[in-house]
Parts: sequence; structure tokens; C-alpha cells
Amino acid sequence: MFLDPLAVAYAALALVFPPVRSKLASGLSETTKRRRLFKNQIIPQYKKANQKISSMCHAKLKLAYDQFEEFVDLMSCIEVEIRDEKSLKEHFAKGRQQIKDAAPQL
Repeated sequence: MFLDPLAVAYAALALVFPPVRSKLASGLSETTKRRRLFKNQIIPQYKKANQKISSMCHAKLKLAYDQFEEFVDLMSCIEVEIRDEKSLKEHFAKGRQQIKDAAPQL
């Protein structure tokens, strides 16, 4: 009786190494297993992580934009106050000048 050396080698490897045994038992190659793992686990995890990152970035951009709008509103208020202060100083300066002009007449 003649035994096939390749079959004996596969049988020995299947007993010694579990990945080879599972490969022989399931009939799937390691490449197929990796593809399925990538397709079923890694890609969905990547999509979830990417979605979380995008939503966080969107939230941070929205917050930054809101803060920028508040800053612009504050600056416009300050600018109006400065204008009002300048016009108020000009008004007081005109009033002082009128008082000085009227003082010699008294």
C-alpha cells in the first residue's frame, strides 16, 4: 500500500498547527478569512469612527462659528460705543467752546 506524501504532510500539519487545521476543516483560505474579517468588522468600525469624527468636527466647527458670530456682535457693539463716545466728546467739546465764547460777554 502506497501513501501519498502530500496527504501525509497535510495531515501532520493539520494535527500540529491549528490555523492549518481550521483551514483544512473549513475549506476557506486565509485570504478569504481576512477579506471577510475586513468586510464584516474592520470596515464597519472604520465607518463608525469616521462618522464620530465627522460629527465631532461638525460640532466643533459650529461652536467656533457661533463664538465667531458672538465676537463679531461684540465688536460691532464696541465700535458703536466708540463712535458714540467720540460723538459725545465732540458734543462736550462744542459745549465747552460755547461756554468759553459766552464767558467774556458775561
